Amino acid sequence: MAKLFRTLKPFRLSIAATLTLTMLRVLTELYLPTLTAAIVNNGVLRGDTAYITAVGSRMLLVAALGGIASIAANHQSARVAAGFARDLREEVFSRVENFSLHEFDKFGTASLITRTTNDINQLQMALLMGLRMMAMAPLMSIGGIIMAVSLDPTLSLIFVAVLPLLFVLITLIGRRGLPLFQRMQVKLDNLNLILREGLTGIRVIRAFNREDYEKERFQRANQDYTTCAIKVHQVMSLVLPAMMLLMNLTIIGIIWFGGLRINGGYMQVGDLMAFIQYGMHIMFSLVAISFMLVQLPRAATSARRIEEILATVPEIRDPQVPVSRKEWVGLVEFRGVTFSYPGAERPALS
Repeated sequence: MAKLFRTLKPFRLSIAATLTLTMLRVLTELYLPTLTAAIVNNGVLRGDTAYITAVGSRMLLVAALGGIASIAANHQSARVAAGFARDLREEVFSRVENFSLHEFDKFGTASLITRTTNDINQLQMALLMGLRMMAMAPLMSIGGIIMAVSLDPTLSLIFVAVLPLLFVLITLIGRRGLPLFQRMQVKLDNLNLILREGLTGIRVIRAFNREDYEKERFQRANQDYTTCAIKVHQVMSLVLPAMMLLMNLTIIGIIWFGGLRINGGYMQVGDLMAFIQYGMHIMFSLVAISFMLVQLPRAATSARRIEEILATVPEIRDPQVPVSRKEWVGLVEFRGVTFSYPGAERPALS
């Protein structure tokens, strides 16, 4: 997949702007719980309305700044992903135009169509999610952990028990999903092949009264693809419920042990509220990473299929220095010429 990202070189400034805006958004998200804790500890508990108004106004400004940064980052990431897909599609199309009949037979017309459309769309979605989530989630999770430890190092130990379970769950689902995504793309190629043959050969099919056979053939391929897609979504549908269950159990643990620490005088109420928000930031960031990891296997499969096209060197290429027509003598002679199809036992022409 890394070979394909050379197409991103023209978008370096947009990517840098997206990452900068994303970092700004993360800083605003991490700063808001601190202001919430200050309002509760210094304003609500003391009944200081002026302090609540002042800090609340600051919260509105920080939230507005984060919202503007989020909108701008999403706009830049969408431009980068769409431009990447456009340039990659043009590169694949240019390479396919130079293929000989042997390369066309090697890949198949239906597979080339799928790779130029569906596979590139998968990469576009993966890049879009990567710029929006993979840049934000690590910063948010690391920053959330730092802020949570600064509030209460003892209570932060709850993440030591939760995070390994989350990583194990993500790893198991990812290893299960990758082979299924690979099989699903192959079955999609077969489905497109049958559909294309049915459309291009419709006159022959009707002439020989083979409509029922072609319908049955398409139904088998469609059912095969549907069965594989259902298996994929059954595996991937476990991600969100498992993540939400783990996140809710974590929040319950934070509230339980945080209440004990407040009762013991080691923690304030506002700090617990901020700690809960940091915990949710950490868990939601890891959930975003898990969604990205769910998308990566399919994107990796699509990337390999596209790299196969770009790595294929056409057997028939135009000469670097073409011969001028003035040098042609108009005589063609064949001596010892043979022709055989790939894998044939003997030449078809000799």
